[in-house]
Amino acid sequence: MGLESLSLIVVFAKDYQAMKDWYGKALGLVLDEQRTSDEGMWAQFDLPKGGTIAIHGGIPVAKTEGGVPPIVPVLHVSDIEATIEEMKERGVEFVKEARSLGEPTVVGADFVDAEGNLLQVVEVKR
Repeated sequence: MGLESLSLIVVFAKDYQAMKDWYGKALGLVLDEQRTSDEGMWAQFDLPKGGTIAIHGGIPVAKTEGGVPPIVPVLHVSDIEATIEEMKERGVEFVKEARSLGEPTVVGADFVDAEGNLLQVVEVKR
C-alpha cells in the first residue's frame, strides 16, 4: 500500500465568489454543479485527466512568514507555451515566466489567483 495520486487540492478563500469565478473563467475549469454548494461556500472543479480543485470560502488563509502560501498547487500541461498564452488571454497574472525547473525536461511557470495565491503550471518535455 502507499500513496498513489493526488485527488483534491482545497484553496481557502476570503472572497468565495470572486475565487469561484476566477478558477472557472481564468483557468477555464468546469464547475461540478453536483458537488458545489454556494451556501456552504464550497465549489469543485474537476481536471480533465483527474484530480479536483475545490474552493472553500469563509476560512482564514494561512501564509508563511514571507507571505508565501504553505502549499502550491502544480498543474501539469502538455504544451506550456500555448497554455500560458491562453491563460494570459483570460487575464491570468504570471509572476515567473516559463523556465527550467532543475532539469532541462521540466519547464514551469508561476501565476497567482484572484487572492494572490501562488500556483504553477508544469510541462515535462520528453
